[in-house]
Amino acid sequence: MRTSGRSSGPPGTFFRCVLTSILLSAFCVCSAHAAPPKSPSVLVLHSYHSGMRWADSISRGIRSVLENPTNTPIHVFTEYMDTKRIATDGYFEELHRLYKMKYAASRFDVLIACDDDAFGFLRRFRDDIFGPVPVVFCGVNYFRGDLLADFPFCTGIVESFDLRKTIDIALKFHPETRQIVYINDQTATGRANRKRLEEIIPEYSGRV
Repeated sequence: MRTSGRSSGPPGTFFRCVLTSILLSAFCVCSAHAAPPKSPSVLVLHSYHSGMRWADSISRGIRSVLENPTNTPIHVFTEYMDTKRIATDGYFEELHRLYKMKYAASRFDVLIACDDDAFGFLRRFRDDIFGPVPVVFCGVNYFRGDLLADFPFCTGIVESFDLRKTIDIALKFHPETRQIVYINDQTATGRANRKRLEEIIPEYSGRV
């Protein structure tokens, strides 16, 4: 199952509602293979660091669902990959070794991947570290359906904004514009957004 949604700001009510529904779906996937433990365990894997407003808002949205005292207690584990500061191949390999050692005796019911680096990391290493545990993702940019072709038991929320309409409305109000400057970074999110931009640039050939 794949759920996509448009996001123009930090997750709020929409994120909590969708997270609730897809977590229920993920737990159903678990139960189809083995009875879930009495107290389910969830690992939240953040791409970025604690204290970053975006990451903290996602954490609040997740906690608002998982820490509901009226529900069955859920053990929540949280890891911050800190990829705004370092995101080399060698670093991801070290995280792979660390998590494999740290969670060798743990059995999770759901893995939550927050943003592109966490999603990419789980696509690459999930089975080796955790086994075929269901994954719920959020905040993933430049999502394509084929990303799930060899990655079963996965669903989530796509972070999407309309670049084409953003440029069109800018040109509508400023028709004399001949140059647009796109400020970006080299994070996984930045690279994904650049791919989206490069797809539509030819449409403006001769205009800007």
